[in-house]
Amino acid sequence: MPFSLEGHVAIVTGSSAGLGKVIALTLGKAGAKVAVNYFNNDARAERVFAEFKEANIPSALVKADVVSEEGVDHLFRETEAKLGKPQYRFSRA
Repeated sequence: MPFSLEGHVAIVTGSSAGLGKVIALTLGKAGAKVAVNYFNNDARAERVFAEFKEANIPSALVKADVVSEEGVDHLFRETEAKLGKPQYRFSRA
């Protein structure tokens, strides 16, 4: 990796599939702790989470519906409890 994210906590919504998964794996391989977020497919999320564990990426699997403010709050609370506090948080104004 040409850069290091050691000491950082990353939240990637929809990271149990597709582009979100690729982004989350890339951040994890760069040293970030990664919250693997999903909402619908428990079995797929568990398989993807196993990939993070196999790659020795510190991670947490967090089920949260991020279309609601409550879901986003849940995602951040669970991430902080399991991995530490993300450095930045963007919210709607």
